Amino acid sequence: MCAFCERDRARASATGATLLAVTYFLVTRFGNVPINQEMKGWATGAIPPDYQARLATWGVFHDIRVATALTAFALVITAVQLTRTTPS
Repeated sequence: MCAFCERDRARASATGATLLAVTYFLVTRFGNVPINQEMKGWATGAIPPDYQARLATWGVFHDIRVATALTAFALVITAVQLTRTTPS
């Protein structure tokens, strides 16, 4: 909502935070969740020979998620600070 109400840098920060939050959820849904489902199967069956590669892939998706979440949080804080300092 802040992305529609504000102007200039505050709007850009809020829009960037929104896009990063969407990216976070997409990476989670289409990256981490399928690998998590595979890992559940490993607990009851045999571990596949390429399990280390799958874990490495999961780690990359996790790193992307952490980076997008932290950056989105920082952009939200920036947008709030910009709305407080912008004269109305």
